[in-house]
Amino acid sequence: MTESVERRIHNPFHDPLVTELIEDPIRYHQMFSESILVGEALKVFQPANVALVGPQGSGKSMILNLVRYSVISKWIADTGAPPEPLAQLTPFFGISVNLVRANFHAFGRRSVSRVRTGELDKELEATVAADFLTHYLFREYLKGLGFLLSTDGRHLMKWLKFDRGKLQREIQKMNRWDSWFGFYSECRSLASLIKRCEYRLSIWRSFLNANIDQIPEEVWKSKALLEDSLHSMGNVLRDSGPAKQPVSLFVVIDQYEVLPELNRIHGDNLQRIINTLIKTRDPVAFYKIGARTYDWGRELRIWGSESRVEVQRDYATINLADLLMRNEDGDWLFLNFAKDVAYKRMKEQQYQEAAVEHIDEIFGSTDPETEARLYFGKRAPIAIVKRVPPRIKRRIESLCGVNPSPLDLRLAEAWALQKLQKGIREKIIISELKHRPWNNWSWRKERIPIALLQIASLTNQKRRYFGWKTILFLSGANISSFLLLCSEIWDLATKLDINPLEDYPLRASVQADGIHEASNQWRNRDRNEHTGGRKRWEVLSRLGPAIHEALVEDLAISNPGHSGFSVRESEFSGSERGERLARFLQDAVSWAIFEERAHTSKQRESSTRRKWYLHPLLSPAFSIPHIRSKEPLYVHAEQVYEWIFEGKQIKFRPLRSRRLKEHENQLTLRIEDKEHEASVG
Repeated sequence: MTESVERRIHNPFHDPLVTELIEDPIRYHQMFSESILVGEALKVFQPANVALVGPQGSGKSMILNLVRYSVISKWIADTGAPPEPLAQLTPFFGISVNLVRANFHAFGRRSVSRVRTGELDKELEATVAADFLTHYLFREYLKGLGFLLSTDGRHLMKWLKFDRGKLQREIQKMNRWDSWFGFYSECRSLASLIKRCEYRLSIWRSFLNANIDQIPEEVWKSKALLEDSLHSMGNVLRDSGPAKQPVSLFVVIDQYEVLPELNRIHGDNLQRIINTLIKTRDPVAFYKIGARTYDWGRELRIWGSESRVEVQRDYATINLADLLMRNEDGDWLFLNFAKDVAYKRMKEQQYQEAAVEHIDEIFGSTDPETEARLYFGKRAPIAIVKRVPPRIKRRIESLCGVNPSPLDLRLAEAWALQKLQKGIREKIIISELKHRPWNNWSWRKERIPIALLQIASLTNQKRRYFGWKTILFLSGANISSFLLLCSEIWDLATKLDINPLEDYPLRASVQADGIHEASNQWRNRDRNEHTGGRKRWEVLSRLGPAIHEALVEDLAISNPGHSGFSVRESEFSGSERGERLARFLQDAVSWAIFEERAHTSKQRESSTRRKWYLHPLLSPAFSIPHIRSKEPLYVHAEQVYEWIFEGKQIKFRPLRSRRLKEHENQLTLRIEDKEHEASVG
């Protein structure tokens, strides 16, 4: 086996969503990046109820996994301490439940109340589901205590500062908790408690799978009180450790958002059960919820009541996308996070030569000028200037020199076209061109991404994406999209017998092809997702080309920000259509199809606005800019509704006045006349 083939097999970025990484504490410790544990993210590890939200693939599960006792214990065993950012925090003991893998959503697949009474009783159905969840968490808790008392758990026991004797005495009392209604009364050891708990869970599973039709009376008559049981579990930890540093019980609840999707019968009742735990504001047990961006907050009522959980009072929200997004000061947590993740993955494959400070060198740098010239190779950038009158064209070409920059030619022409559209005379434009106004920093910066897109289009090529910073921007502060980009580039390089660790920076063509493949995968990844994936894919298939067409045709680059759209927030409420549209856009954000931002309108309006762009990784698939600038396209919610739900043609351009249209028609005729005169002459 050649070295290149061997490295191809061991692509360090392959399978960005590896389940075994989360399940295996050893691999997790080797690959988890502490760079993400800053600022607000540390609340996850403090005694507070927290909803950690973010788009699919943003890293929520990776953070929440560190709460689990088995994972934090392995870290402490290997290094003698938890990750450095957690060193000053109070120790905790964490258990977890993945609601899908625990089969929690199965309640409703078969109605317990119908079998028992012949009628559907949703409250009874929810009571049974809560009992299952209670005992599932109790089993995880008992296993955790067993781990603590084992040889492997000695490091965690030391960190928690538990008194072994106290803990064992507390365990002896568990069978008598009031919340059990006598179900565990005969249990005299930790092992017997676990066995009895497993028996109860198996009864519920057997019933839901229609293997049995009757629930034993000892189970039916001892349905547990969820809040009371978890409070008692938390008290055991408090009473087993030091009074000055009380240990809290942390309960991770992952995939909260899928409950309504997977269980149409219960609707939001299962979520309301989880909300009830948060509302209790238990002083010894705290809940850490993982959910996609907009799937948390749609149902905030608690079980059996119209009372709602309240942010900042009952829980705190951490938006991982906001945390990782680049701020206006240029600070970018995602930069260090992505670098560290890449380095650790390469180190795991024993690529020791890949020092973290050299990761960016594999992909190299890029600048607009380099990219623009790539579309021509050794050819002169002829035929770039083609939409202005001949005199202006000659003036631009003379000012740009013997070996003209394609980017300068395109930007200079765009500047001139803007002036022509405003009715400014040719003579004045030619005079002003001598000052090279297209080099004005702010004007140029906002239009470079569009100019590059247009140059690629004018030369009948796909836009070429390459370079470390480009990969970071395309990732959209999403670690899964970053790993997908790196993986596709790496795979393509090794297929071409290129060693990315030696033959770097990788060629622009190799990176561009890998990036386009990653973009297409991101576009199609939830196409068959049953929760609206097909609809999102269909909308993308129309919206992306519409944005591309509008930008390519705007050779004056008059509206460089029109790769996204802005809507007044007030238009989403008060009507069924507005609320339906809001739900679609929110789901698209949760699935990392759209990015959303608050938007300060440049117009005098009473309502605040929000703006949406396609996720940056979709940009290569549709040849649209991945860097956002200037004002987005202002539209009404009704217009977007028609695009999405009524299949109307998407015209991604502002509505122009009749006067402006007439002026543009006259301008076109005047340019054609000038060109005709020049050709005759």
